[in-house]
Amino acid sequence: MSKKKILIVTRNLPPLIGGMERLNWHIADELSKDHDVLLISHTKARTIAPSKAKFYGVTLDPLPIFLILAFIKTFWICLTQRPDILFAGSGLTAPITVFWAKLFRKKSLVYIHGLDIGTNNIVYNLVWIPIIRMADKIIANSTSTFDICVQKGVYQNKIEIIHPGVSFPAPEKNQYLISSLKTQFKLENKKVLISVGRLTARKAIREFVENSLPTIIQSCPDTILVIIGDTPSQS
Repeated sequence: MSKKKILIVTRNLPPLIGGMERLNWHIADELSKDHDVLLISHTKARTIAPSKAKFYGVTLDPLPIFLILAFIKTFWICLTQRPDILFAGSGLTAPITVFWAKLFRKKSLVYIHGLDIGTNNIVYNLVWIPIIRMADKIIANSTSTFDICVQKGVYQNKIEIIHPGVSFPAPEKNQYLISSLKTQFKLENKKVLISVGRLTARKAIREFVENSLPTIIQSCPDTILVIIGDTPSQS
């Protein structure tokens, strides 16, 4: 691909905590190595935004104000910077990128996460989902998300699945930290299952504990489930 000017609009960036936030940071960072990346996000992300991306900040809260200011700033950037591609880091900012991409005759991409498409929120389904369908390309983060997109009326030929990646080679293990954590949480000589993620009903941790974990422990009594996460404060 030739060098492009890409405008990324997302509320999901560190220091907010979550997989979507880390993923959007890495998307902006990797794209900025080969393309000119313009990044609109909340002002708290300015100090740790990818160094090669040109950052534009708007207030994080309240959410409606963030969306309004991001909408206005996207118009201004489209007018002055003329990006080739408008990229929404989640379904939340899809109306902003799709609207201005249509008006300025540019390409619009939306990265869709399960929370973006699987919600039962009435307003979101009435307003956001039809606009998401209008994007030029949808990137789904999993096969499950792809299936939900199709169920919500997104044309299959618009959707590509790109699974979130990992850094490779993996960093060297800190054996002292591993040993300390095992001692602190009494995990020595245990077979450890780890769940990492937001503690929401859609993650089905309770169902796993109720329906699967007893069978696992019956077969392997020294198994222990470690749950790492918190309730979502900015979802």
